[in-house]
Amino acid sequence: MAGTWQNWSGQVSCTPASVEYPESELAAAALITAKRDQGNVPVRPVGAGHSFNDLCATTGTLIDPGRMNRVLGIDTATGRVRVQAGITLRDLTESLASAGLALRHSGGAYDQQLGGSLATGTHGTGTTSASLSAQVRSVRLVTADGTVREAAAPASTSEDSDFFNAAVLGLGALGLVTEVELETVPAFRLHRVQTPRILDSLMPELLDRVAATDHTEIFLFPYTRRALLLEATRTDAPAQRENPLRLWFERDILESTALGSMLRIAATKPKVAPLVSQGIAALANSGERIDDSTKLSIPAARVRYTEMEYAIPIPRVIEAIERILAVIQVRRLPVASPIEVRFAAADTALLSPASGGPVAYVAVHQYVGLPWEDYFAAAESILLELGGRPHWGKRHSLTARDFAASVPGWDAFGRVRAHVDPDGIFSGEYLQRILGPVPSLPGGRP
Repeated sequence: MAGTWQNWSGQVSCTPASVEYPESELAAAALITAKRDQGNVPVRPVGAGHSFNDLCATTGTLIDPGRMNRVLGIDTATGRVRVQAGITLRDLTESLASAGLALRHSGGAYDQQLGGSLATGTHGTGTTSASLSAQVRSVRLVTADGTVREAAAPASTSEDSDFFNAAVLGLGALGLVTEVELETVPAFRLHRVQTPRILDSLMPELLDRVAATDHTEIFLFPYTRRALLLEATRTDAPAQRENPLRLWFERDILESTALGSMLRIAATKPKVAPLVSQGIAALANSGERIDDSTKLSIPAARVRYTEMEYAIPIPRVIEAIERILAVIQVRRLPVASPIEVRFAAADTALLSPASGGPVAYVAVHQYVGLPWEDYFAAAESILLELGGRPHWGKRHSLTARDFAASVPGWDAFGRVRAHVDPDGIFSGEYLQRILGPVPSLPGGRP
């Protein structure tokens, strides 16, 4: 046995038969073939462990591509970059910055590996910015028989795009992603303004502000009518960086030390969660900064939490906010962590929650020391009623039957899965629950 594996939050664990760290695509192919032949299955790809559900958990084999983390090539003329899938988003963005390039956007967890970020549909915020998967031009993966396959973005709408659109958000169900080619943009600056707001004045103007701003993010504080609005717009203005001492104080003292201490109090005495939420809201302050897009990323979270996030149609977001805040208040749920709202454009990945978008992503968080089940169930009921679909790397209660009725690309993804993994080598217990058994193909096995 390899010992116990835990995800980042510490709330999901498993005891795999082995954890493997291939250092090359060839080694990964040989490893997957050997594990299949030995019966050490399922084989589950795993990254930095930032998924909040059981996506990676297995008693079979975990394969971590974290040692396959090199930049293989940067073409500054075309903006294309080819990298190994085990590279972290932090290392990727730093390498791009040194070449005068940037991702259009990325998610908030820079410690994530690129392969894992793509597998779960990681996204940033902005109604003209789709998920990280939308920036992929090609992807290589090792499939169940040890074959290395490459899926490239179709050159025209007449080409068959199902394999590509399945591979760029594949949940690790199709194989181990080893290399990715991304489309980047010239490095750019953002002018970010954060403003504490009262909900009663923010809600009537929210949708107009979202439409007029490149990147909008909102944090809403339960048991208050207060929010923190973050708006970022691209600019050519010179950088105006915050005082390093103030930045250290806000990030390390206020956002980490003070926030962590307050949440630990709520965990000890859940009845004081409303007071803790009010205290956290009081920490929210105004600020303004102009800097490179990569330097305005959210720092790694030091307070452990679990999360559920749903994508809903943007016109329903105000109703979602008000109803979730109301159910917390009426049921006196022990919630002290803010609700987070972001926005994203539509993309073409078959399993994307934003297919048919644009969408608003509504995320509810709970500190690991507090119960999350009742809170998430109440919020999920509201979000499903509003046409929501869950983020694949976060908690939800849905099964394959639910997804089959709500995901437009469901059948197409199933056909791709049946072609590349007919025996379900990559399908652990969790995938069996959310994807169901591998479908049978007309005419039998491929």
